[in-house]
Amino acid sequence: MSFQFRLASVAQVRKSVRDEKRISLKEILTREADLSTEMASLQLRWETLRDQKEALFQKNILPIQSLQQLHQCEQKLLEKINQIQKQLEEIHQFAEEKRKALVAADQNVKTLEKLEEKQRACYLQKIRRKAG
Repeated sequence: MSFQFRLASVAQVRKSVRDEKRISLKEILTREADLSTEMASLQLRWETLRDQKEALFQKNILPIQSLQQLHQCEQKLLEKINQIQKQLEEIHQFAEEKRKALVAADQNVKTLEKLEEKQRACYLQKIRRKAG
């Protein structure tokens, strides 16, 4: 007769839930990293455009129409940067919620693992008493 943990199926379900939460968090963190990379690229483009516009403006060699086009392009980049910043803030908040859910799921798994260890130790102790 061997030890059989009665809540093994519950433990397996909890492990599956934890694994799903881990995968979900990983996907969110990947999305956050992608948005951060896009944000850095847009900021670099905006800074380059701004520097070019200032250099041409200081030399007085930029026609008004070209200046307007550069300004419009600059504004579009700023709008996109602001949009991505908002998305990053939302994703960051969502990632924090997912982290907390993952921690809770992990605690649920560990609780059952400790219970299994405790029950196994009791079982082995009973076997030793019978044998001894």
